[in-house]
Amino acid sequence: MIRTVTSFRRPLRPIGVFGFARRLPKSGLGWRAYWCGTFCWLWLLWSTAAGQTVFPHVGLEGTYGQGTNEVLLVVDFWPGNGAADSFAWSVRFGAAPTDTISGYQLLQAVQDASQGAFTVEATYYGSDLGYFIDSISYAIGPTIYQTRGWPAGFLSYWNSDGPNPGWTASWVGASSRLLTHSQADGWLNMPPPDDWTDPDANWPKPVLPPPFSTWSGTGAAPASWGNPANWSGPVPQNPGDAARLGMAVGYNNAVVRLDGQRWVGTLRMQTEIGSYRIEPGSEGVLRFANNGNWATLAIAAGEHRIAAPMVLDDDLVLHAAGQSRLNVVAPVVAAQKRILKDGSGTVTFRWPIIDLASLTVAEGQLELLSLEGSGQISIDAGALLDVGYIEANSVTVGGEVGKPGKLVLRGMIPTAQDSSQQSATPVPEPASGALAAAGVLFALMGMAACIARRP
Repeated sequence: MIRTVTSFRRPLRPIGVFGFARRLPKSGLGWRAYWCGTFCWLWLLWSTAAGQTVFPHVGLEGTYGQGTNEVLLVVDFWPGNGAADSFAWSVRFGAAPTDTISGYQLLQAVQDASQGAFTVEATYYGSDLGYFIDSISYAIGPTIYQTRGWPAGFLSYWNSDGPNPGWTASWVGASSRLLTHSQADGWLNMPPPDDWTDPDANWPKPVLPPPFSTWSGTGAAPASWGNPANWSGPVPQNPGDAARLGMAVGYNNAVVRLDGQRWVGTLRMQTEIGSYRIEPGSEGVLRFANNGNWATLAIAAGEHRIAAPMVLDDDLVLHAAGQSRLNVVAPVVAAQKRILKDGSGTVTFRWPIIDLASLTVAEGQLELLSLEGSGQISIDAGALLDVGYIEANSVTVGGEVGKPGKLVLRGMIPTAQDSSQQSATPVPEPASGALAAAGVLFALMGMAACIARRP
């Protein structure tokens, strides 16, 4: 067997009225059901022709192709962090309800239209088996999201028969999978599964990115968050809303004034060269609330700053991808919520984080002035927490051979017996500039294995 890697640069096979036509069954389909299905399809066709997507509940990176049928592609680059690294595209094709597009062609169509931002590598196993998808990557400015190959990761394939995906594991390859109007394909890069017997019940499934209102201001002058003219959709200001501060600012360093309390479930910031600075304006507060689910603050690309107070009404996924960076230069009230930091980028808080239930640094670097009144602090293998002052129930530093988690202490630690006062002696930094341990509770100078917060 010859392994051939392709970047899917070949053109799509023509899809027309008769290209992939499938006849209706000769029996078992009553006229009432037939006409009902026909009218439903005509309504979907009208909405597509009118420029409306049949996936308004999904945050799309783009809609490509021409035709009256529309299908959805979702790529979730890792589970466990909500929609922070999940992306979606729709593709239009064909003119008849019986026209189809394969899962392979769907990937190819997005790649061909994305001008190099979206790429796929595949192995060709002959005309009978088609292509096996090896890896998928998506570039946003300088940041590249890429699936992790075996044994670090496994690329699972999911199908849905309707516009609101109810994912089921696919038992056919992308070349054999044929999608009709309003169906969806999903790809999820996940840890290698322990149980292969029932993927639908035991495996994580792709997460749909929420529909964004995208900032349309150019950044030439400070602008108000509350001005509807600055957004592509409704002003995002209620729990569960999704906001994207994107490429519209070009080279400018845009200043966005909150001018009041603004709630968001998801905030994604991404630029190639310019940047965003969120300021309070008139009594502005940025609140993360996602109706009881994890909220998301995702820095997909660029360097950005939040200079407005932040409040966590729900747990927060703090995602910084690639070499992106976020500076938070205002107070953060955690209100006994959790923070999960992932992505290889760096996030810096220059004010204390107060009353945090737990903090997990899963990837990248997190720099903190201080943690006050916190619960469990965990640092995973390869991650770094750089902090001046910790007041917490416990700190766990994980790691593995050649990939330790690291904790850098810039200030002093209160002990369990005397947490109301700072330690008399500053914590020394080792020559390496990091205090590292593997799989144990962190202990320092015999003071305490568990760092306690105030009673």
